[in-house]
Amino acid sequence: MTVREALSAAAARLKAAGVESAPLEAQLLLAYVLRRDRVWLTVNRDRAVAAADRARFQRMVRQRCIRKPLQQILGETEFYGRRILVDRHVLVPRPETELLVGQVVERWRTRYRTILDIGTGSGCIAVVLAGELPRARITATDISARALAVARNVIVSNPPYIPTASIPGLQPEVAQFEPVTALDGGSDGLLCYRRIAEGIGTRLRPGGLLAVEVGDGQASAVAELARCSLPGAAVETVEDYCGTPRIVLATVPQR
Repeated sequence: MTVREALSAAAARLKAAGVESAPLEAQLLLAYVLRRDRVWLTVNRDRAVAAADRARFQRMVRQRCIRKPLQQILGETEFYGRRILVDRHVLVPRPETELLVGQVVERWRTRYRTILDIGTGSGCIAVVLAGELPRARITATDISARALAVARNVIVSNPPYIPTASIPGLQPEVAQFEPVTALDGGSDGLLCYRRIAEGIGTRLRPGGLLAVEVGDGQASAVAELARCSLPGAAVETVEDYCGTPRIVLATVPQR
């Protein structure tokens, strides 16, 4: 079987399974197996694929056909220009979270010293911020009251925000393969934001920054939680690439 034939057969199977961008994903999977890039595949479409490589490729295609996320199959994903390891125990980083990181980098001030990443998961936020802000001291945690006490300047979080009842209706890649603890935000999706808000007032110094990612339709409620927990704070929202309010930012006033 040639590269051309392998890609054609895989793309047809993926398309039949309901996978969007089936030809592209077939290329990404075969390129990973052969340790080549997509340009190489194009130039060498008539080259034979070794039996062992073909078997591995077909196993990966079968996994994708049951809607296992491509990133979990590959074991990695790209986030903010960096390779991040992922598996079934962590949420696959989304483009919206890149927007969250960008807002923190853009608003970083020399007076800030520490960052707490609440619910770090794959560590993508903490890893990127460490690279972009080398002078920052970063603590990444999933559930840790001690870590919360460390954060005094910037708190950033992409917490679970999907309403419990909505999880079964998500795409199979998410509902069936990503950890429910990284998705379930309680009955209305706001459980984790309320928990963050409970103690945030004593965790940020004057001039400190809170930055959180939110789900569709949640920005107003989360912004109000921030206003109640941080009296006098300048609260604003930032839209994602589709025009949906996706990031809530709250800056504590200077004394």
